[in-house]
Amino acid sequence: MPEIKQNFSAGKMNKDLDERLLPKGEYRHAENIQVSTTENSDVGALENILSNTKLSNIDLEDATCVGVYANEKENALYWFVTSPTKDMILQYESSVVTPVLVDVNKNVLRFNDQNLENPNIITGINIIDNLLFWTDNYTEPKKINIDLCIQGSNNNFDVQTKLIVLERDINLQLNVTEIREEHITVIKKSPKTKLQLEPNVDTTTTANLIFDFMTIPPSYGGGNASIGDIVIIPDPLGSNFNSNSGFSNFVGEQAFNVGDELLFLRSSSGSNNELTDLPEKYDIKAKVISDLSGQSIDDPTSPIGVYQNNTFSVEILEINEGFTSLPQNYALSYWFVYKGSVQVDFFEKQFARFSYRYKYRDGEYSSFAPFSDLAFEPGFFDYETKKAYNLGMENKLKSLKLKNFIEPNILENVVQIDLLYKESNSPNVYLVDKIKYKDYEDIILEVGVNEPPIMQNNWSANKYLVTSDTIYSVLPSNQILRPYDNVPKKALAQEITGNRIVYGNYTQNYNLNEKPLIEASFITRSGFTPADKQPEKSLKSSRNYQLGIVYLDEYGRQTPVFSSSRSSFKIPKEQAENSNSIQFAAITSAPSWADSYKIYIKETSNEYYNLAMDRVYKAKDGNIWMAFPSSERNKVDEETFLILKKKIDEDEQVSENLKYKIIAIENEAPIEVKSNNILVTESNGTGDIELLFSGDTPQIGSKEFQIHEATFKADGGPSIDNLTETLSVVFKDTSENIVSDFYEIANIEFVSPYYNVSLVEKVKEKESWIYTDFANTTTFLPVDLNNNLTLKVYKDVVKEQPEFDGKFFVKILNDSLTEKYVLKSRLDPNNFIATSYLNAFYISDNNAFNSSNYTSGLLPQGSSGTVPNSGNQLDTRGDWINNALQFNNNTYSSEWFIDQAMYASKHPESNRLDDSVNNDSGVWEMNPGLGSGFGKGIYKIINGAPNGEDQWYMELSFSLILPNAEEKFQNHAVDWGAPTSGSNQYSLGNASLNVTSLQRPKLFAVGSSINQEHVDQADITKNLSKNKIFRFVGDTEKSKYIINGDVIKEKRYNYKSFADVRNAWQNYLDAVSSSQGGQFPIPNIGTINNLTNTGAYQNLEADWDDFAEFVNRRVTYIIPFALWEPEPDLDVNGTPIYSPADPLNRSNFVNDSGTTYSNFLDQTIDNGKVNGATNDNPSAIQFLEPNENEDDQLVSSNPAIWETEPKENVDLDIYYEASGCYDISLHGTTQELDWFNCYSFGNGVESNRLRDDFNQVTIDKGAIASSTIDFVYEEENRKNGLIYSGIYNSTSGINNLNQFIGAEKITKDINPTYGSIQKLFSRNTDLITFCEDKVIKVLANKDAIFNADGNPQLIATQNVLGQTIPFVGDYGISQNPESFAKESYRAYFTDKNRGKVLRLSRDGITPISDYGMSKYFKDRLKNQDKLIGSYDQKKNEYNLTLKFNTVSYDEKVRGWSSFKSYIPEQGLSVTNFYYTFKNGNLYKHHDDYALGLEVTWNNFYGKQYESKISTILNDAPSDIKSFKTVNYEGSQSNVVANLNDSNYYNLYQKDGWSLEKITTEQESGFIPEFIKKEGKWFNNIKGDKVNKKQDIDVSSFSFQGIGVPSSTQFLLVPKPVKIFVQIYKTPNLNSWFKKNNNNQELFVKSDFNDGNEVGNNPLNPNVVVEEIFGGNIYRHGEPVNEIVQFKIRGGIDISQPPQQRPDGTYMPRPQIPIAASEFTLRHLDPPGNDGERSRAFDADGVVLGSIAINDGAGGAVEDLGIQESTLRNESNPNTSIPGPGFLGSTFSPISANVSFVDTGAPGQSGNNVLVNIPIKFTIPEDVENMDSIKIELFLEQNSLNI
Repeated sequence: MPEIKQNFSAGKMNKDLDERLLPKGEYRHAENIQVSTTENSDVGALENILSNTKLSNIDLEDATCVGVYANEKENALYWFVTSPTKDMILQYESSVVTPVLVDVNKNVLRFNDQNLENPNIITGINIIDNLLFWTDNYTEPKKINIDLCIQGSNNNFDVQTKLIVLERDINLQLNVTEIREEHITVIKKSPKTKLQLEPNVDTTTTANLIFDFMTIPPSYGGGNASIGDIVIIPDPLGSNFNSNSGFSNFVGEQAFNVGDELLFLRSSSGSNNELTDLPEKYDIKAKVISDLSGQSIDDPTSPIGVYQNNTFSVEILEINEGFTSLPQNYALSYWFVYKGSVQVDFFEKQFARFSYRYKYRDGEYSSFAPFSDLAFEPGFFDYETKKAYNLGMENKLKSLKLKNFIEPNILENVVQIDLLYKESNSPNVYLVDKIKYKDYEDIILEVGVNEPPIMQNNWSANKYLVTSDTIYSVLPSNQILRPYDNVPKKALAQEITGNRIVYGNYTQNYNLNEKPLIEASFITRSGFTPADKQPEKSLKSSRNYQLGIVYLDEYGRQTPVFSSSRSSFKIPKEQAENSNSIQFAAITSAPSWADSYKIYIKETSNEYYNLAMDRVYKAKDGNIWMAFPSSERNKVDEETFLILKKKIDEDEQVSENLKYKIIAIENEAPIEVKSNNILVTESNGTGDIELLFSGDTPQIGSKEFQIHEATFKADGGPSIDNLTETLSVVFKDTSENIVSDFYEIANIEFVSPYYNVSLVEKVKEKESWIYTDFANTTTFLPVDLNNNLTLKVYKDVVKEQPEFDGKFFVKILNDSLTEKYVLKSRLDPNNFIATSYLNAFYISDNNAFNSSNYTSGLLPQGSSGTVPNSGNQLDTRGDWINNALQFNNNTYSSEWFIDQAMYASKHPESNRLDDSVNNDSGVWEMNPGLGSGFGKGIYKIINGAPNGEDQWYMELSFSLILPNAEEKFQNHAVDWGAPTSGSNQYSLGNASLNVTSLQRPKLFAVGSSINQEHVDQADITKNLSKNKIFRFVGDTEKSKYIINGDVIKEKRYNYKSFADVRNAWQNYLDAVSSSQGGQFPIPNIGTINNLTNTGAYQNLEADWDDFAEFVNRRVTYIIPFALWEPEPDLDVNGTPIYSPADPLNRSNFVNDSGTTYSNFLDQTIDNGKVNGATNDNPSAIQFLEPNENEDDQLVSSNPAIWETEPKENVDLDIYYEASGCYDISLHGTTQELDWFNCYSFGNGVESNRLRDDFNQVTIDKGAIASSTIDFVYEEENRKNGLIYSGIYNSTSGINNLNQFIGAEKITKDINPTYGSIQKLFSRNTDLITFCEDKVIKVLANKDAIFNADGNPQLIATQNVLGQTIPFVGDYGISQNPESFAKESYRAYFTDKNRGKVLRLSRDGITPISDYGMSKYFKDRLKNQDKLIGSYDQKKNEYNLTLKFNTVSYDEKVRGWSSFKSYIPEQGLSVTNFYYTFKNGNLYKHHDDYALGLEVTWNNFYGKQYESKISTILNDAPSDIKSFKTVNYEGSQSNVVANLNDSNYYNLYQKDGWSLEKITTEQESGFIPEFIKKEGKWFNNIKGDKVNKKQDIDVSSFSFQGIGVPSSTQFLLVPKPVKIFVQIYKTPNLNSWFKKNNNNQELFVKSDFNDGNEVGNNPLNPNVVVEEIFGGNIYRHGEPVNEIVQFKIRGGIDISQPPQQRPDGTYMPRPQIPIAASEFTLRHLDPPGNDGERSRAFDADGVVLGSIAINDGAGGAVEDLGIQESTLRNESNPNTSIPGPGFLGSTFSPISANVSFVDTGAPGQSGNNVLVNIPIKFTIPEDVENMDSIKIELFLEQNSLNI
């Protein structure tokens, strides 16, 4: 008989090739088999798979293994288990399962606790040394110390793991602490509070001692101590030892140190008065030998066992002779003790800040705490030019105590505190000391004097004494760039490469609901008390500040700085004398994730310097030279601006903004400074000035004059024409002590009898006082000269003086403020110089004296009482043109005058004319305060001065202000506006006056460059300000007056107000409206122009012209003045108090007739001339200032201080840390920021520099910097990003794995086209990065350059992560990192998107799914949720677990060997053993020993499976073959037990091989068992069973001896089917339920045995299912009718789970078309069973009887198709909402009208009704493989009357 043979030598499946092409040795399908290809067994032989053995006993419901890791180095494995009740990390090592970390609280490990049914697989797990790291892309990346966690778990699987920190005495017995999540995060919390500094500027210690310390106790021989003796203070053996013995009232915790010298002074009175005598006076000097505090006392006679706190042994060094002569009654003595300062200054030349950091148990260091304030204690202001530096800016610190570095919430795994130190001018951070919990205890706790000492260490004391500026090692420079660690909040991928942790596809930052905003302003610092020269922390004035806020999460991650203009402010210069601080408050809500916040500050100015002015000199050009010490030369250059901060000779600031640009700098004294003006001679013409200037007199505006030689020499003058030195002349009024400027002589020529003098510059107008009556002088003859005039001649002599040595010189502009504050020391209060000269006319109005404006004042005094222009009023243009302004004998010009004239209105301050009028009933009037009035001339306000005295005023005006605004009214002065939209019509409503030209600022500008017409008046206007001095020329009383208040400036219109113009304009518009209407076309403009002949137009034109011309304008200065005194009294604020001016009683003038008068405005006519000023005859006002002394004087020891203006770094957006961390609970409250950047000395000087010396250290703005960002801050998922940590080196003890320093290059981004990063794998020294769509190699610690042929060449680099080199092939890992498995250099993974399984090896990427399984994986992978990959080292197989099975790839055969029935949660290999995990438990595979149990096969996780193989017999595929038998060579066959035949081999069941199916094109069959004969197993092929009659081919029947049957009958054998009925109700069926009125479950019966059904066979497909529904009826005593409709939906097959679509949704289950043959209501009469009848019953359960039910139905069918069911939306009845499931194609409704009479009593609870519904349906016969059907029943309701 022909035989076809098949073996399995290829050992792999092939599902790709056509069955005819399948190679020999390959097979189609295999389950749970392995093909033996080793030398020890037959090639190609099939084998079962050994079972797996359970190694752990994790008895947790719904437990799942979510991560595994093999530690090959230690031959151990770790697995991560999660369940609803606990999370665990477990270890398997040396056949022992050990709990590493048990989290019964479910708040530490947090293994994806938001989705316990489908937890995340943790694919990023690594171990380095004994540290286990992992990340789950859900919570913080974590790390544990394996050994200590195992110790803390104590082999207990049910108790929360305890924290073990041996360095803190935290273990299972002491300080028991449960482990928390914050203990195991990779990111480590840093301290949030600043160190508290306790500085000491003086180590001098004083104390009181009440004790007889000089008497030696009897046990030591007695007597009194002498020099050289050693005594104990206090001595417990002393006779007077008691509770008061010892030192008291000393400063500090420990009174003295060994080696201190002590001075003792005995008090005779016992009071503290004598304490001040120390140290100059003392009785005993002693030296501390040892500190005995806490030491044992050996002497048994001692009343105490140990020496009390602050007990010292002291050697007596000196005893004062006077003391020894006193009675030795020591017991009653009261002593003072003094210890002098023996410690030198430290940190003398630094601005130092301190901080600290944590060191954690595993060696990680936290980032720094916020740095402290400066450890700097300035002294009192002491800045003399001789010293050339500010002694106040030296550090007076003697010792420093650091406190509060142990925070209350310090984590238990912090084992060390590093105290840190940083200087402001250096980025370096230094280690001061290391504080540990178990350090030696050498600090005494502060206790009472007599209490025994309690010793502490720095940790428990929470303080550290810094006594030296010797600092230890420097920290790495990158630590200052590490305000926090940018550890990702979560990450998907993790790997260790180059001893660093690398995370991929990570999340950072946070989302904000709104942009944070804060408001900030400056305030006076809390607790500030002004004190002269006392330094105070402050904010530098004249600076702009901007605050920003930074939020921190619970682990210290920080946002960038958020700031806005609302947090910006400037501190004005006048605040320099205060201690300024910042007040701020957040005005937006805090982010929900924020734990705390910090404040950062920006101040962008560069450095500035203070300079102390040595001397000041007048320059010949009128400016000044200032001398400074040469040591300060580098502080300035010619681009520098200087700001005066402090007054000379006073400890007061200069509030005004005195800022001057340096004009010139000289390193040596300029010639003009060296040149002294030496007086040659002084001449007054031998008493007659007319003789001296008998020739040409000096005249204003001229350079030439003549000096009579003989007269000049008669006064002692030399021949000045022969002098070689440069000469100058000065004019002086010897009576008034007024001097002129120095006028340098350009040339002198003697032409007898005169010296002809030519000056370099013209004589200035301010020198007009050299004439008696300059204003009325026309001839300028000698007789017109001032009789008190003297000529002084000086020569310039250059002298090198010591005062020039060591100085440099700076020239700046000289103005009134420098005269006031800088030249003050050179000014002589009794010697004046004229600064300007004013001829003041006087204009008054007749009506002024009748005005109510005058309640008091100074009026013109004359014999006739008349005033100028008598009989005239000044209210018209003609009055002003023809009278008032006719100055100087009808000269029409712009002049100054004392103003007592009428004005029509005032110009508004807004400079908008329309603001000055309002409309009242169509008439325009001036706004209140801007209307007409009168000038007041010179007048007083009684008691109007600040001190309550009379206040005098003078109104001084300047009129005829050019230019004209408009010469004439013109048509363009009218603006008609634009035509109405869409037409050519003008509207009167759009018309307006074009008043632009009338509002130009220059129209009222006098003495300003704005108006060049009158800029020449600047010399006058600059003197019209506070503190200027003036006099009335000719006053024989020589009274001088000072402007003692602010001068008010008013802009006045003389005779025409703008209200007049507006009224004329309104009249004109009315005329146009009458002529043209409200609108008119453009052509009518000509008509409008023709209206110029109307009166309305002419009135408007006249009013406009009158108002606009310059004659109508004047500027008035209202000047308050008082009597000037050289040294006035001062009020409490330091303001001078001047006496009232009272010019009537303090002035006297003499007219030409010799008559005396006292009023400057006296209008008395004497000899045809008015005495005082008129509009024709001015009187003079001269402005003065004190003149400098003729001899230079040295500036005082309290010099003026200048400050350089810094240059702004406007482009820098750098903010500096300005605070510690504020708890988020304080957010929104107002806080004061304790940040400062200078010290204020209360006198205007602010300093930020040591000693104010050039190039010295300055106060930094902060130790930590940050910035804002120019993009939106939000949570960022860097799917393509890599980020790495610092390095780990166990040899050197470095663990920087928590350090992610954002300021360094720690990130690398992968090309986003590769998709997101899913998995990282370190191979050799490269980092293999698996992205969704690409696999790349990232070079680690190296880089590549490419040769010309394109091949890379590696080079060394500092980059941790170098270039990215993609592998060939467009493959990635999709989103299934769990599919990754590695073995040596190979890595296996899947690409779900491409339907591929891949291997990465040395030859690149190979799609191993193409080895016979391409189509299979392409179809299957896309429907998989998870793809669990693992590698079986024992079998050298990559196992890929799919949803329903596992498939293995065998490297030996380069193919897929078999499917496996086990479906593990995870799998891995360790030391050549393969392990998997199920329900959180560990299972070992291929175990021949199975823990001593019998070896089994194909039993996985306790469930037995079969081995199967499908092969193809494809020999001669074109031939039709008939198969009779099958045989195989191998192990035991399956045996089916059968006791009814005559065979003996099948007496009992045996497991073994069977042939499940053999199929050809024609038919199929099977062999349930084989029989062994001659070493082979064989049997005949049997045909398949047929269950459906349509599948039976009766023609193939053959009956021996009978033939082919003509007909056939089939016996129907019903298939048992499970029926489930599910009930749904619409929301309004609230009264219907499945429980009765007593809350008991109503009877629900399935498989109801209906007597009408044949045989009551439960297997019959005609099944009756019965449901009962109940409801409440709420009416009482009324008929009740209610319709309840029931609908049945066709069934669905629930035998198998639904299939999932590629998009993740599920396909609906198959619909089962069930025919509802009977669907009725049951209403049997009693006494039927409760389950078989509908009935009504009352509230007590008594049956009321049957209920009438109208059966509406039975069997009506609606064909709706398959659609989603819906329900009525009760909130909107016209709409629907999704319902349960889908409606099938058969939908059969019935309805029941439930009717009965409710007999319940009114008010009682309602009666109840039950409705019984039997449902009969038929299951189709042709539905295969179905054993469970779900049927859905829907209820709807339509109430009739309830």
